[in-house]
Amino acid sequence: MRNEVDISGKLDWVTVLLYILLVALGWINIFAAVYDETANQTIWDLSLNSGRQLIFIAASVVFIFAIIIIDMRFYETFAYLFYGVILFVLLLIPIIGKEVGGNKSWIGVGSFGVQPSEFAKFITALAVAKFIGSVGFKMDNLKNQLILLTLMVIPMGLILLQKDFGTAIVFASLLLVYYREGMSPFLLIVGISMAVIAILTLIVENQLYLYGVILVILGLIIFFWQENPAKDFNLVGWSVNNYSNDSKFRLHH
Repeated sequence: MRNEVDISGKLDWVTVLLYILLVALGWINIFAAVYDETANQTIWDLSLNSGRQLIFIAASVVFIFAIIIIDMRFYETFAYLFYGVILFVLLLIPIIGKEVGGNKSWIGVGSFGVQPSEFAKFITALAVAKFIGSVGFKMDNLKNQLILLTLMVIPMGLILLQKDFGTAIVFASLLLVYYREGMSPFLLIVGISMAVIAILTLIVENQLYLYGVILVILGLIIFFWQENPAKDFNLVGWSVNNYSNDSKFRLHH
């Protein structure tokens, strides 16, 4: 029997409309940045950035409809394959890529360019979702935690080799997902601290200030660890002990 699904009824139309509005405003701003009153220019002109961007917008619309229509089991089945392919492409970027804005993270296709690191974001999230959703997965397993961190760190490191720090740091947001699934908050704090230190190395000229910030962060980590010693806190999650009424209550996130 044919199973008809009303896709439109499952969409968050408020989010869709906000997305369309943001894309439209961005497109207009791209044209405004290169607009010349003395020239006969239109926003549709393919020789301008706005015209080329329109092609990407149209392609994105096609991809969006394809993603919605394709059965979700397709993504689940090929998640690791997509992940392997994008890692291979990221490995090739330092060799065949072209430099744009100081970052060698683009592949040139004629007058157009494609940035594989943008695709790596959602493909990595797809691989992470595939692993977390696998049968028998438990976040309190150290091996599983190491695999999840590896899934995040490998594309992040390859993108850092392209000198694209801004895109690489986005992958650190996966730590929030891991924490939500039960990974220790201690690892989340360490990850955020590393990101803060990395950013400060780019914007702080006086290294004494930087060393001071590092010491403060290390102090907070040590304090946090002392407040949650090994008997009640471990790398796989929280353990809360309550000995009221001669009973032991143990809560695992």
